[in-house]
Amino acid sequence: LDQLVTQYIEAIKKTREEGPYTLVGYSNGGIVAFEAARQLRRDGDEVELFLIDTCNPMVYEQPHHFDESRLLAAFVHDVAGHAGFVSELDADTLRTLTSQQKRLKTAYHTVLQLTGPQLTQEAFETSYHHFKQITQACLKYWPKPLQGGITLVRSGNPSAEQIDDETLGWSSFANEGVKLFEVEADHFELIGDRLAESIVKLIDL
Repeated sequence: LDQLVTQYIEAIKKTREEGPYTLVGYSNGGIVAFEAARQLRRDGDEVELFLIDTCNPMVYEQPHHFDESRLLAAFVHDVAGHAGFVSELDADTLRTLTSQQKRLKTAYHTVLQLTGPQLTQEAFETSYHHFKQITQACLKYWPKPLQGGITLVRSGNPSAEQIDDETLGWSSFANEGVKLFEVEADHFELIGDRLAESIVKLIDL
């Protein structure tokens, strides 16, 4: 994650040497945005940080919470969800299969049945590999407190497991608190066309 954050900060600085900056991160991308904002603020830059349905990775059990089957089921859930479908493939079903290749094949055919032939199996497996790398990096990340505040836009209709903290674990990591907006939409609808204008307006407030 550190390497990815460094690349983003270098790209930001190349575009504009000094703040103010506005960083927006959705889902796992919010973890990258959080760390980038933390480092930029630490170094004296003014940064507005918006997280869209991003959970602090410390709310999850470590490290067994996401094994290979759980990661693959989560990826299928995401691919299907962004296409407007719901996947019922779960980690327990994938764990009954005897090899990773069989699990990948089952996962791919699940997506194929839901969304049609939008991805080849090779493209599906490549995308999963990137998803796995990013997710594992985020799960290993232990955030440090952030100077300033966070604006959090979260789903009012969570499609995944419930998180007890309404700030999704961020309240104790921002010394100026979390400004919360809850939107009646699921995780995937938050970045869909229907809500795009509303989300942009929140960021522009």
